[in-house]
Amino acid sequence: MIVNRGKQYNRYFQAYLDVHDIKSGGEVMFHEYSSWITDKHIIFRKMKGCPYCNGYPPDVQAEFYKFIREGVK
Repeated sequence: MIVNRGKQYNRYFQAYLDVHDIKSGGEVMFHEYSSWITDKHIIFRKMKGCPYCNGYPPDVQAEFYKFIREGVK
């Protein structure tokens, strides 16, 4: 997929673009993003002691979003 930074993407994908400094015209392979976000979910669930794969409650969604953008501090 060729990235167009003028478009609105899913916020997790947008975080991927930002974290990896991908500009308009850059190419992203779906398997690279998919692997990255899956790994982030696995790490976050282990940190939170959250073994389920259902969606996160709203407050935890915000925490996960911050985690994928900034990592562990």
